[in-house]
Amino acid sequence: MFRSSSLLSFSAIVGKREKKLKKKTKNKMDDDDEKKKTKKKQITTLDWTTVIAIQSCSLISIMSSTFIFSTGIFMVKNFDRNNVKEDEAKAALRCGLLIASKPFFSAMSSYMWGRSGDRIGFKFNILVSVIFVAAINLAFGFAETYAQAVWVRSLSGFFDGIVVLVKPSLSLISDKTNANRAFGTTGLAYGLGTSIAPAIASFLAFPCTSWKMYDTKNEGGKECPALFEKYPFVLSSSWITIVAVPAFVFALVCMKIVPPTRAAAAVENSSREDIEKANGFSISFEMVETGKLNQ
Repeated sequence: MFRSSSLLSFSAIVGKREKKLKKKTKNKMDDDDEKKKTKKKQITTLDWTTVIAIQSCSLISIMSSTFIFSTGIFMVKNFDRNNVKEDEAKAALRCGLLIASKPFFSAMSSYMWGRSGDRIGFKFNILVSVIFVAAINLAFGFAETYAQAVWVRSLSGFFDGIVVLVKPSLSLISDKTNANRAFGTTGLAYGLGTSIAPAIASFLAFPCTSWKMYDTKNEGGKECPALFEKYPFVLSSSWITIVAVPAFVFALVCMKIVPPTRAAAAVENSSREDIEKANGFSISFEMVETGKLNQ
């Protein structure tokens, strides 16, 4: 009898402990769910105006690099129209060198643009690079020889630092809660630039022969301007310069990038607080974690 009562009391104690343990586990799971919900809500507001301004400048760089994909071979043949002995293989080789000249010299100057962005500021360097790319792209349409075209396109690559400065700029205006959204626009800009630029460039090339308005055989056809006859690719490259003007103005007014540090950058192993103080602003890790940044 004594043993039975002891066993029953022991079982009751164990049952109570199990109930308490289950209750604690359930409460803990509920707290974890609440924390997860809270974390999901605490997403830093992204400055979409600045993101669009940055990617607008990026589009200028991408389009200036890819517009020649559809017209390059015809440019080379037009330069060598007096050389009837040149075969297709040689023309293709010269076209490949012409296309590759920009990314090659862009790679040569990438470190220079990165250092300049750290010292002077990413916004300033992006805007300067847009000016260079737009002006040189306009000059590219007036190239009369193959050597001139390669030289001008090489200059375009050397003075194009936009591709180097885009991602650091996006990293400065985003944090771990919204970085995927900010950097996701890079693929969008690249896709638009590489698809739109060659299509527009091919439409604008050889206007004297491809546009019906300049076909004198048809009724109402106008005489093609001498400028288009001498430079048949001036429109296929200069349109990027025209598009660059509103992109530059929009970026100048709306782009707000936190400038890189100057004082703290000279000190190795400087902490984040030191960098923030050197820039004249303070962002605590708690603000990033709780989503209070940019609110």
